Amino acid sequence: MSLSPPEKGSPAEYLERGAAANPRWALRENLARFYAAPPEVATSADGVPIARWTVDEVSGREARTAWRVDELSGYVYLESLERGDRTGKLSPGSEPVASPCIAGCPLSSEAAPTDPVPMLAAPGLAIPAGYGPPRVLRFASARANLYPYLPQAALILPVGDKHGRPATWPLEATAETLLLSAYLESLAREALHWGGLEIFHNLGHEAFGSQEHPHLQVVPRPASLPWQPAPGLTRPVPTALRDPANELARRGRFTARLNRGTGDPWIDPGDLECWAALSFEDCLHLAELWRRIDRAYALAGCHHLNALFHAPDFRDGSAGPLVAFAPRERGWGRGRAGFELLHRDRVWVTARPVEALGEHFRRALAAP
Repeated sequence: MSLSPPEKGSPAEYLERGAAANPRWALRENLARFYAAPPEVATSADGVPIARWTVDEVSGREARTAWRVDELSGYVYLESLERGDRTGKLSPGSEPVASPCIAGCPLSSEAAPTDPVPMLAAPGLAIPAGYGPPRVLRFASARANLYPYLPQAALILPVGDKHGRPATWPLEATAETLLLSAYLESLAREALHWGGLEIFHNLGHEAFGSQEHPHLQVVPRPASLPWQPAPGLTRPVPTALRDPANELARRGRFTARLNRGTGDPWIDPGDLECWAALSFEDCLHLAELWRRIDRAYALAGCHHLNALFHAPDFRDGSAGPLVAFAPRERGWGRGRAGFELLHRDRVWVTARPVEALGEHFRRALAAP
């Protein structure tokens, strides 16, 4: 699979079209609410808290994450504010210190923080209903040593578990992954709706042992978010992906979890049966979804690292279609789980129980 050329039109034009079609486009309103209210009670247009002071578990400092739009340039910044430490002392200057973490920063470790690029997708910055508030977390030193180029601050966007409750574990994203995940959020409004799918998570995840990598994972839309045809949709959505009677679609989440006691992954057999039931046409449908995501990768300056069916022989035991990406000029080697991430022009299917599905997917990707 190769990188597809960007669609005609600039990202700004794409976003303008998306804004016209999306009544929940509320970034500026969210920002206005954020700065009009104390940080402890700021809420989004949907009434969801979008900022609060949290205590960093490593440094003991309190931190707040804020979005800031440069009205002149149109750039979007992720701004981290800190105050105090374990001793109660204030940061230098006796006021909360702003340490900009530019979400639109070019995807390069040499990129100067004063050299931003236009943010590709403002809608990804609006916190959707049901998602928790973002907060700033400092990487522990051991984790930072894995990838020295990772910024010290990461965005934490809690999501619900399979029962819809707030998650107890964080999903992490650097400023770089935020840039792409935000663009994918806007792309998802078209591609995932078109595919009858819902975002499972699109930020960093320790899926490969202790090696973090950013990826987008999608699942059938849960019953609480019934699928609706996107404007102009003409292609039918595969029944296996939208049938409310389908066990996976009904739950809206994969039940696979890692057995923390033994380290052995396990998965609900019904999930595997669901994905194994996909036909060649279904995989062809998913392949088109990957191609649409591929175009977003090109616009965001990333390689399409791989497209595969995430299977239970991964360390985290989860399953389902997964797309991983890596910033250009960044080497990605073999994870501790003992497998290699492949380059963008190859597809690797690891699911032994659904080998036939893997063949379907390879054929679909090779189709014109």
